[in-house]
Amino acid sequence: TRSLLAIPLMVDGVVVGVLSCATIHAGREWPAERIDRMRFLAEVLATALARRRAETAASASEERFQRQREELAHALRVNTLGELGASLAHEINQPLAAIVMNARAMRALLAGGPTQTAAAAEALDDIASDAKRAGHIIDRLRALARKEHAPKSGLDLDHLIDEVLALLHQE
Repeated sequence: TRSLLAIPLMVDGVVVGVLSCATIHAGREWPAERIDRMRFLAEVLATALARRRAETAASASEERFQRQREELAHALRVNTLGELGASLAHEINQPLAAIVMNARAMRALLAGGPTQTAAAAEALDDIASDAKRAGHIIDRLRALARKEHAPKSGLDLDHLIDEVLALLHQE
């Protein structure tokens, strides 16, 4: 190399590359105008390089953010499933426990003889009602899983009170 012009590519005070021109056969003087143009070109190249690096970092950051969001959504779904499972177990256990209690009462009534037919019929009605209530809970769960929308209707307070009384009947 007979002569060399090397201009650093600076980004925020850090050298990120070098723009260089060299001659091999003969030495030469580099005019100030050409050096100024080379410095300007070096600034443009350094800015482009810095921008490319920033875009790459932003893209990587965005990908990390997307992965974290997906992991958080999955954790939320798992947590929701756990809460839903506990709630369903409680909701379905209630009518099943009432069915068991009524079946035991029915056995005791049957052991009492034919004089207990009215009480036995009431116990059978309770068993059928509790089994129907458990079926309704499962039907509502299936509708929820299929994203069906329950039709909007008014609240029947008499029916609600009857359901609470049925829950408390064994108490």
